[in-house]
Amino acid sequence: MVKRVLFLMSLSICMAATVNAQQKKMSMKSYENEVRKDTIDTLGVKKEMPEKIICCIPPMPSFPGNIQQFLRTHLVWPAGRKDKNVEGRVIVKFYIDRDGSCSQFKVLRSLNPSFDAEALRVLKLMPKWNMISMEGNGTWYVLPVYFKKQKAQQ
Repeated sequence: MVKRVLFLMSLSICMAATVNAQQKKMSMKSYENEVRKDTIDTLGVKKEMPEKIICCIPPMPSFPGNIQQFLRTHLVWPAGRKDKNVEGRVIVKFYIDRDGSCSQFKVLRSLNPSFDAEALRVLKLMPKWNMISMEGNGTWYVLPVYFKKQKAQQ
């Protein structure tokens, strides 16, 4: 008998909760078709195109010739590293001036001090770059210098 009373009480509590939830669901306002007052109608806005289009990305300077070919012909494997199997890249950042000359070399990612020194030595030998600047300013350039042993060197 006690089990039946407990069962009926729990059943009535569940029914009351279900009815209460349904009433709350019915009383909620539907916002699907309502237009908010703080929104902007973009369909009615006319887009005016400027007469002059301004390029956002300035043109980059260019190396006179093939930079990879230049690096291959001028890079020398560091003297103390001929027997080691060290390969990789040195990432160097430098500034290209308005006249195309390169300066302010800085190693961003080092491989080894001897490889870093060789990469800086070769990059300082570079000829002047072809500089195309809209504002007449120089620009920074980041260049990876790869060191990989050739089969003849191994």
